[in-house]
Amino acid sequence: MRLIPSFLITRPMAYVGKILFKKPFTMPDGDRRNEDTIYFPEALAEKGKTILDRDLSLSDVFNHTPHLTPNARGLIGMNIYNCTGCKLCARNCPNKCIEMVTADPQPPHWKKDRPLEHPQIFAGRCMYCGICVESCRFDSLYHTPGFDAATKDKSELYHNYQKLFEIYQLYYPEEYEKQKKEYEEEHGDFYTKFDIFANKIKKSNERKENE
Repeated sequence: MRLIPSFLITRPMAYVGKILFKKPFTMPDGDRRNEDTIYFPEALAEKGKTILDRDLSLSDVFNHTPHLTPNARGLIGMNIYNCTGCKLCARNCPNKCIEMVTADPQPPHWKKDRPLEHPQIFAGRCMYCGICVESCRFDSLYHTPGFDAATKDKSELYHNYQKLFEIYQLYYPEEYEKQKKEYEEEHGDFYTKFDIFANKIKKSNERKENE
């Protein structure tokens, strides 16, 4: 039996160790995505402190959202008010899991000759690398703390712009309400039909009336 040379194991392990314990390069532009960047020893220490500080039970593990570090990269949400359809996210995606789809109907604020397009993300292929979020010049794409995208139907893994907008509303409600108010004052309530909170209240009221 041929043995694997030791340098084929030790060199890659040494390289990984060097990367793990090296301070990450942080962009000096004050970008919100880089302000809370931490590196492996800090992340490990924080996670260990969290485990020691909390008395975890089975119900905590299965019924509650686990503790996430500040720079966790979860499900991607989209602030639809800021998106201009520039396609940078789709062009830069290394897994080619983003495609642009035409907004139907077109929003009232859009006055350009070309139709407005928004990204659609195939979550089944996305590796949450964050390149699309970093590429967005208009602060439209966000990483959220959400992580549960499991489904029995593969078609539900295609997160169109309505779904991405819903994820954004769910995890950034304060920012959403602020921009919603500003948009409605200038352009009307075009995006109200995508409001997950308003739709839940509407369905609940309809259910009560039927009962």
